[in-house]
Amino acid sequence: MKRMFSAPAFASTEAAEAGSAAAPALSPHVALTREPPRPRRRWVQWLSANPQERVLLWCAAIVFIGVVWQVVAVAFVRSPLFFPSFTDTVAHAWQLYVSGHSIYGDFAQSMYEAGVGFGLSLTGIPLGLLIGLSRRLMIAIEPVNSAMYALPHIALVPLAIIWFGLGVTSKAFIVFISAFFLILINVSAAVATIGRELQDVAATYSASRWRTFITIILPGSVPFIFVALQLAIGRALVGVVAAELFASNKGLGYLLGVFGNNFETADLFVAIATFAAVGAILSVLFGLIGRRFEKWRIAA
Repeated sequence: MKRMFSAPAFASTEAAEAGSAAAPALSPHVALTREPPRPRRRWVQWLSANPQERVLLWCAAIVFIGVVWQVVAVAFVRSPLFFPSFTDTVAHAWQLYVSGHSIYGDFAQSMYEAGVGFGLSLTGIPLGLLIGLSRRLMIAIEPVNSAMYALPHIALVPLAIIWFGLGVTSKAFIVFISAFFLILINVSAAVATIGRELQDVAATYSASRWRTFITIILPGSVPFIFVALQLAIGRALVGVVAAELFASNKGLGYLLGVFGNNFETADLFVAIATFAAVGAILSVLFGLIGRRFEKWRIAA
């Protein structure tokens, strides 16, 4: 029987034979080698291999900021009233937190008010998930979300005092308003835009809406939820400061007003640094938790 060869196969056979004929014979002692990769610097390799590199970099950044702060205060400003040095601020922090113990009650009061308001604002997560599933619902509440997100929440402090008085409730209300709409907008937007192609595939295979939500929408939204929480914690701290500055007799925000009125600049820096440290720690915590779910992120 006569064997038939297709044209492409026959042509490729001829090309291979021609190529093998034209190729020079290599000595058995010659080895084909690849160019080795360029070696990385030792400190880069050490940072990449060390699991504590992030903490070390943070400490280095804090030391750098402290050195610059000290140099600017001592060499340029030269006035503790306007800009105390880093060492003076640390000494006042030691007095407030260690020697005098006079700030712990105010710190606990502010964190309690911020915790209550921020905890209530977490209701924006299930509401955002629900709103993101409905295009019509998103369109309907978009003006309200945009208005409340853009509204300076410090303008609501007098209204909160009228409604809830001077106690914890008014401060928690301001914190809640500051963080709630940010969480709601980010979560609903994530649900509305995530994994549309995968949702269409799930619908093609007759997957129920609940099954699609559990297996596609919810896992894909988790990384965005933690990003929203990172942003919301800063807004929550701003809210508690604004509320305590206006109407309070206790709390770190109240101390900010007292220190500023008495020109106690070093103590004022201690209170500001306390808020900054709390915000940074909580933001890093939410960021680390969010990275655990980064593999759940689904491309839009």
